[in-house]
This record gives sequence, structure tokens and C-alpha cells, in this order.
Amino acid sequence: MNAGHDSVELRERIRRWGVELGFDAVGFAPAVAPPGYPNLLSWLENGHQAGMGYMSRQAEARSHPRHV
Repeated sequence: MNAGHDSVELRERIRRWGVELGFDAVGFAPAVAPPGYPNLLSWLENGHQAGMGYMSRQAEARSHPRHV
């Protein structure tokens, strides 16, 4: 078995397991920096987070999945 086939098989196993657990949808996304992150920083700098202080405190974690 090659790595590509293993990846497809693993995704299908995870998808089936999610459905068995009651999830309506199961999907996959690449672990990359979100393209809108600079917009978030601008939004925070402009004070739009109001009472959601956690948005500023967690800004770095939102920059890339490796920071979570």
C-alpha cells in the first residue's frame, strides 16, 4: 500500500466514525496559515473585539494551527 492510499483510507475511516458518533458532517482542511489573518489583526487593532478580550489574547494561536 502506498502513502496516498493510506491517507484516503484513513480519511474514510475517520469520516465513518464521525457519522457513527452522530456528526452530521466530517471534513478535512489543510493545516496552513489562514489567508485572512492580517484582516483579523487589523480588526483587533481597531478595537472591534469589544468585550471579547480572548480574541486579542489568542491572536497568535489564530495565526497558524501549529500555535494551538
